[in-house]
Amino acid sequence: MRKRWPYLFFPGMFLLLLFFAFTSTGIYDTGDGVMHYLIAHYSFRHPELLLHHWGKPLYTLLSCPFADFGYTGSVVFNILCLCFSSWFAWRIAERLKIPFAFLAAPLCIFAPIALPVALSGLTEPLFALILIAGVYFSVEGKFGIAAIIISFLPFARTEGFFLAVLFGIYFLLRRNYWATSFLAIGTILYSVIGYFHYHDILWVIDENPYKGAEYIYGHGSFWHFISLNEFIWGWAITGLLACGLLFYVFAHKINVSI
Repeated sequence: MRKRWPYLFFPGMFLLLLFFAFTSTGIYDTGDGVMHYLIAHYSFRHPELLLHHWGKPLYTLLSCPFADFGYTGSVVFNILCLCFSSWFAWRIAERLKIPFAFLAAPLCIFAPIALPVALSGLTEPLFALILIAGVYFSVEGKFGIAAIIISFLPFARTEGFFLAVLFGIYFLLRRNYWATSFLAIGTILYSVIGYFHYHDILWVIDENPYKGAEYIYGHGSFWHFISLNEFIWGWAITGLLACGLLFYVFAHKINVSI
């Protein structure tokens, strides 16, 4: 039964989330989520939307076949992203020999912020999938594959540039210079493709919709996201996370070499 549970859990979760998608009468996010769906939906008729910086080019490219069937199609795409993310979470936990590794999958799916966002047209589920896939291949020692995957992270969400830098530091610490250089692949590819539309090889920078974002979004406390843990992770997962960190620090049961 233990070996067969993934074959039951993941398809079961996918079908359950599909049920929610097709029976829901509301929309979780009526702003960005709807706009991302519209950009993806109309990209077949207006191909320039595939390079719409705010629409997130990679999200638009991968979700447009689903969005062509309507808003629910975008939700189905995000459900797939969430299910695959939970699969990677489980495999990472197993690879690191974390006790009760199978719990990583349901905790990933049912995190308070993850489940409702997956039932929307937002870009976060794809971003999460690319990120955790990069972590998975890094843990497996396949740094080149991980770097190529992470190189496209900024085109799922712009903050991916910052996380790509962290991966670059990690690869440098591993003295894997090839993997570090591979982190530029996504940006180089999109820069070249976008040049033929924008006539600007630096369009990724020059068309950045978040220029001056500090004037739009303002500033917040350093502890902002920690203070919102009830809505992001939930109290149960926050408690488990705290216990896990303490267990790691004091018991040293998990051995992961840098």
